Amino acid sequence: MVSIILIFLQTWVTPIKITPDSTPLTNFEPPYVTSDHQGKIWFAWQEDHWAPIRSYTLARYYESGILSEPDTVMPENLVFFLQGLTRDKNGNIWVLGDDDSEIWTRYYDGTQWSDTIPIPVFPSCNHAATGSADSTGNYWVAWCTGYFGIHLVYSCYYNGVEWSPQIQVSDIGDSWPYGMATSGNGRLWLVWGCLNGNPDSLYVSTYNGANWSTDFSLDGDIEIRGAFITSSLTDSSIFVSYRKGNGTFYVLRFVSNNLPPETLWLNSEFETAPVMICDDLGQLWLFFCDSLSQYDYRLYYAIWGGDSVTSPQLVDTGNAYNPRTTFDPYHRRIWVSYKDAPVAAQAIYATYTDLEGIHENKQINPRPKNFIICTPNPMKNDCIINYVILRKEKIFLNLYDNSGRLVKKIFNGEKTPGTYSEKISLKEYPNGVYHLLLKTSNAIIKRKLVLIK
Repeated sequence: MVSIILIFLQTWVTPIKITPDSTPLTNFEPPYVTSDHQGKIWFAWQEDHWAPIRSYTLARYYESGILSEPDTVMPENLVFFLQGLTRDKNGNIWVLGDDDSEIWTRYYDGTQWSDTIPIPVFPSCNHAATGSADSTGNYWVAWCTGYFGIHLVYSCYYNGVEWSPQIQVSDIGDSWPYGMATSGNGRLWLVWGCLNGNPDSLYVSTYNGANWSTDFSLDGDIEIRGAFITSSLTDSSIFVSYRKGNGTFYVLRFVSNNLPPETLWLNSEFETAPVMICDDLGQLWLFFCDSLSQYDYRLYYAIWGGDSVTSPQLVDTGNAYNPRTTFDPYHRRIWVSYKDAPVAAQAIYATYTDLEGIHENKQINPRPKNFIICTPNPMKNDCIINYVILRKEKIFLNLYDNSGRLVKKIFNGEKTPGTYSEKISLKEYPNGVYHLLLKTSNAIIKRKLVLIK
C-alpha cells in the first residue's frame, strides 16, 4: 500500500467587511490582525479624515459571525502611524503606534482596554516601530531613534509593571526595525535593515537574555518596503521574507542562530514580499500581491509543507493590497486581512479558511482506520483528545516531550470499537512541542501537540 500526500485547493469564505463605513482610508498602513486564546479575531486599522484633518486608530473583534463595535484605541493626531497588533502569552491584545517622535501602546485584557502606555524612547522615535511578545509574557517594542539624523535600532520590554532600560540592537546608522518573533525554544529574533544605500542591507539579530547579537547579514540591495518574520508552532524554526531591488523575493528558514538560513523559495513573478504565518501542522502560509494596473491588485497565497512551496493560488477576492495574516488556534483557521486598494482604499476586508483537509495523509484504496485529533491545538493548559478504535484490542495512549521522555500515560488497556475522549492538563509543564502516540496492534499514530500558555 502506497502513501501519498494530497494538497487540496482552499475555498475562502466570502470576505467580511471590517471597517464600519465607506470613508476612504487614504493611508498606506496595513490592516493588522491577530487572535486571542478564546477564538476572537482582532483587527486594527487607521482611518484618516480630511475635514477636519484627524487620524483614528480603531480596533474591533470578530466572534461567531459577529463584529464588535469598534473602539478608538490610540490618540488622535495629525500624523499617526499604526505599527502592530500582537497577542502576548497571557492572551492580551496589544496595539502599537507612533507619531514620528513618541510611541504609545495599550492592551485589551479580555474585558477592557488598559490606559494608554507611553514607551520611554530617547531621544525620539523616527516613524519605525514594531512589537512582539516573548515566551515569558513580556511585551517587546523595537524602534528607530531620530538622534541627530543617525538612526539606530533600540528595544525595551514591558513586564506588566514597568519598562526595562533601553537595549541597543544596531550600531549602523540609518537602520530600521521590521519585525520580531519568538522561536519555539524561547529565543527572541529581530529582523532590521540598513537603508544607507551602500547598498541597503538586511540583518537578523537574536536576544540572549541580556544583549542583542547580530547573527546574520543577508543580501544587499534590499527593497525599502521591508521584511517580515514569523515563528513555527511545531519546532524552533524562524522564517524571514524580503524583496530585493531586482524584483526577486526570498523566503528563508532559520533553524538555529548558529547556522546559516535555508532558502525555501525565491520568486520574481509577484510584486510584494510575502507576509507569513505558521499553522499547527508545521506548514508555512505565504500571502503576496501582484498588480494588474496601478490601482488593481490581486492577493495570492502559497503553502510550504516541509519539502516545497505549492503553486500560488488566487485568494477569492476582488482588489486586495497590503495583507496581514494570523493563525486562529481555537478554530484552527488561517485569516488574512487586506485593504481593497493601495491608495484611497474604501474599506478593509478579511477572509479565512479552515485547516481541516489542507494536508492529509491519504492511501490508495483507503480503508477505515484508527483516528486521533487534539482540540484545541495549540493548547493553553487543557486539551481534549478524541480518538476512534475500530476493533476490540489493547491500546497504548501516551504523551512524550520533544526529547522523547514520557510525560503522561493517558490510557493503557483494552478498548472495544468506538469513539473515545480523554482530557489532559499540562498546567505544570513548560511551553513547547509534545508528541501524542496512539499504539494499537497494527498501527502507530502520532500527533504533535503545542503548549502555549
